[in-house]
Amino acid sequence: MPELQQAFGYGSPASTPRLSEALDVWKHITAECDEYLDTLTTKGLQQPFMVDGKPTVYSIGTLLLRQIYHYWYHIGENNAIRQMLGHRELAEYVGDLHGQAPYEPH
Repeated sequence: MPELQQAFGYGSPASTPRLSEALDVWKHITAECDEYLDTLTTKGLQQPFMVDGKPTVYSIGTLLLRQIYHYWYHIGENNAIRQMLGHRELAEYVGDLHGQAPYEPH
Protein backbone atom coordinates (compact mmCIF):
# COMPACT_ATOMS: atom_id res chain seq x y z
CA MET A 1 0.00 0.00 0.00
CA PRO A 2 2.48 2.66 -1.19
CA GLU A 3 -0.14 5.39 -0.77
CA LEU A 4 0.25 5.02 3.00
CA GLN A 5 3.86 6.17 2.86
CA GLN A 6 2.86 9.27 0.93
CA ALA A 7 -0.10 10.05 3.20
CA PHE A 8 1.37 9.18 6.60
CA GLY A 9 5.14 8.65 6.19
CA TYR A 10 7.85 10.69 7.85
CA GLY A 11 7.63 14.31 6.72
CA SER A 12 4.05 14.03 5.47
CA PRO A 13 1.60 16.71 6.56
CA ALA A 14 -0.44 15.93 9.67
CA SER A 15 -3.81 14.36 8.98
CA THR A 16 -6.67 12.68 10.80
CA PRO A 17 -8.17 9.81 8.80
CA ARG A 18 -11.57 8.45 9.75
CA LEU A 19 -11.17 5.79 12.46
CA SER A 20 -13.15 3.20 10.48
CA GLU A 21 -10.92 3.75 7.46
CA ALA A 22 -7.72 3.51 9.53
CA LEU A 23 -8.93 0.32 11.23
CA ASP A 24 -9.78 -1.31 7.91
CA VAL A 25 -6.28 -0.58 6.59
CA TRP A 26 -4.71 -1.71 9.90
CA LYS A 27 -6.56 -5.05 9.80
CA HIS A 28 -5.56 -5.64 6.18
CA ILE A 29 -1.89 -4.89 6.79
CA THR A 30 -1.59 -6.88 10.01
CA ALA A 31 -3.30 -9.91 8.45
CA GLU A 32 -0.79 -9.91 5.60
CA CYS A 33 2.11 -9.36 7.99
CA ASP A 34 0.98 -12.21 10.24
CA GLU A 35 1.18 -14.64 7.32
CA TYR A 36 4.80 -13.65 6.75
CA LEU A 37 5.79 -13.44 10.43
CA ASP A 38 4.42 -16.93 11.08
CA THR A 39 6.97 -18.32 8.59
CA LEU A 40 10.03 -16.70 10.20
CA THR A 41 12.60 -18.83 11.97
CA THR A 42 15.69 -17.78 13.92
CA LYS A 43 17.72 -18.19 10.74
CA GLY A 44 15.20 -16.10 8.82
CA LEU A 45 15.39 -13.30 11.38
CA GLN A 46 19.15 -13.19 10.90
CA GLN A 47 18.92 -12.73 7.12
CA PRO A 48 19.62 -9.29 5.65
CA PHE A 49 16.64 -7.16 4.79
CA MET A 50 16.45 -6.76 1.03
CA VAL A 51 15.56 -3.57 -0.87
CA ASP A 52 15.24 -3.70 -4.64
CA GLY A 53 16.85 -7.15 -4.59
CA LYS A 54 19.93 -5.96 -2.71
CA PRO A 55 20.83 -6.72 0.92
CA THR A 56 20.90 -3.83 3.39
CA VAL A 57 23.08 -3.61 6.50
CA TYR A 58 20.01 -4.48 8.62
CA SER A 59 18.73 -7.94 9.47
CA ILE A 60 15.04 -8.77 9.34
CA GLY A 61 15.11 -9.34 13.10
CA THR A 62 16.72 -5.96 13.80
CA LEU A 63 14.09 -4.16 11.74
CA LEU A 64 11.33 -6.15 13.42
CA LEU A 65 12.59 -5.02 16.83
CA ARG A 66 12.82 -1.45 15.56
CA GLN A 67 9.17 -1.63 14.51
CA ILE A 68 8.12 -3.01 17.89
CA TYR A 69 9.97 -0.21 19.69
CA HIS A 70 8.35 2.31 17.34
CA TYR A 71 4.90 1.05 18.33
CA TRP A 72 5.81 1.16 22.02
CA TYR A 73 6.96 4.77 21.60
CA HIS A 74 3.60 5.80 20.17
CA ILE A 75 1.67 3.77 22.74
CA GLY A 76 3.59 5.68 25.42
CA GLU A 77 2.65 8.97 23.78
CA ASN A 78 -1.00 7.90 23.68
CA ASN A 79 -0.91 6.87 27.33
CA ALA A 80 0.66 10.20 28.30
CA ILE A 81 -2.16 12.04 26.54
CA ARG A 82 -4.75 9.85 28.23
CA GLN A 83 -3.14 10.51 31.63
CA MET A 84 -3.20 14.25 30.96
CA LEU A 85 -6.90 13.94 30.12
CA GLY A 86 -7.47 12.31 33.51
CA HIS A 87 -7.97 8.72 32.41
CA ARG A 88 -7.24 6.18 35.12
CA GLU A 89 -6.30 2.48 35.21
CA LEU A 90 -4.59 2.51 31.83
CA ALA A 91 -3.67 -0.86 30.35
CA GLU A 92 -0.13 -2.22 30.51
CA TYR A 93 0.82 -2.94 26.94
CA VAL A 94 4.09 -4.73 27.51
CA GLY A 95 2.98 -6.58 30.61
CA ASP A 96 4.65 -9.67 32.04
CA LEU A 97 7.00 -10.59 29.19
CA HIS A 98 9.04 -12.96 31.32
CA GLY A 99 5.99 -14.77 32.60
CA GLN A 100 4.38 -15.01 29.16
CA ALA A 101 7.49 -16.10 27.25
CA PRO A 102 10.06 -17.35 29.73
CA TYR A 103 13.59 -17.75 28.48
CA GLU A 104 14.91 -21.28 28.69
CA PRO A 105 18.65 -21.60 28.10
CA HIS A 106 19.70 -24.44 25.84
